[in-house]
Amino acid sequence: MDENEFENAGEFVPTRFLADDGGAKGTEGNFKWMPFGGGVSMCSGRHFANYHVKIFLTTLLTNFKFSVDADKSRLPITVGNINRGFGLRRPKGDLYVKVTRK
Repeated sequence: MDENEFENAGEFVPTRFLADDGGAKGTEGNFKWMPFGGGVSMCSGRHFANYHVKIFLTTLLTNFKFSVDADKSRLPITVGNINRGFGLRRPKGDLYVKVTRK
């Protein structure tokens, strides 16, 4: 870190990246507050990691069969409200899945 931008730049002080309201600094385009980069200095391995996640999921879906375990899951499956974190709807009860090799 740059001594001109941060007081005690060599010390581990994670709270320096918190805004007054408890959120993270750097959301207004000031990338110096983002500890792992943004803009042109963003993580160079991001695209590589995304590519490998796609390969992993494709391999799973190609080699395995996924089905709902009707003996353990409550049927019919009802879903709750949208999960704000991921934008996904989750089942209200437990959902058990059988995984078998194709």
